[in-house]
Amino acid sequence: MDLAGRLDRFQRRHPGAGFPLAVVYKFVDDQGNYLTAMITYYAFLSLFPLLLLLTSVLGFALEGNPELQEQVLDSALSRFPVIGQQLAENVQSLRGSAVAVVVGLVGGLYGSLGVVQATQNAFNKVWAVPRNARPNPVKARLRSLVMLLVLGLGVIVSTVLSALTTVAEEIGDTEVGAGLRVAALAASVALNVALLVLAFRLLTGESVRKRDVLPGAIGAAVAWQLLQSIGTYYLGNTLRGTSA
Repeated sequence: MDLAGRLDRFQRRHPGAGFPLAVVYKFVDDQGNYLTAMITYYAFLSLFPLLLLLTSVLGFALEGNPELQEQVLDSALSRFPVIGQQLAENVQSLRGSAVAVVVGLVGGLYGSLGVVQATQNAFNKVWAVPRNARPNPVKARLRSLVMLLVLGLGVIVSTVLSALTTVAEEIGDTEVGAGLRVAALAASVALNVALLVLAFRLLTGESVRKRDVLPGAIGAAVAWQLLQSIGTYYLGNTLRGTSA
């Protein structure tokens, strides 16, 4: 008997194993590896124009502003690879460029829209939305722009929550600091759940119920928070002292 047959017999004998096996089968049937690879491609493509835009905007903002230069050196930007080292060694070396700003904006927008467009395609594939029921190219890109704006607001709120976590670490009272960290963490997860529910519903061509996407949104939000925590620990410990 082939592997598929053995797996089928196993899940028949163990009903609890049927759900994860069904998820695996669904992922393979929908070519999930190719769909996620396309999303990753556009995300990677948008990274470099956004970094170019960041350095150019910093160059304009920091020029002739010693107070802001000092604030930037004391902020999280000083921990960025390559950029952080350049800021720490010579913050005046950054120079703004109008051409770089335009290229960064266009390239970042193209890549960011590509991410959301690829995500729309993935959701429509997962929910088996017929092609004639999917949004036309104009409507699809308008949805992508709305999602980008919502995600931008979400990033701002997440930044505020991260700042609260930093403040909590500096509070002398252990109980108050721990409580504030837990509250900020819970609020961050709740925010991510809300954003994911909105994304799952907005970016799917047909109407899907909130209760159908809520379990996936919760799982993804928790996984994202764990990934951020693990990444922060890794960068803060393993890569400490590493050169650019």
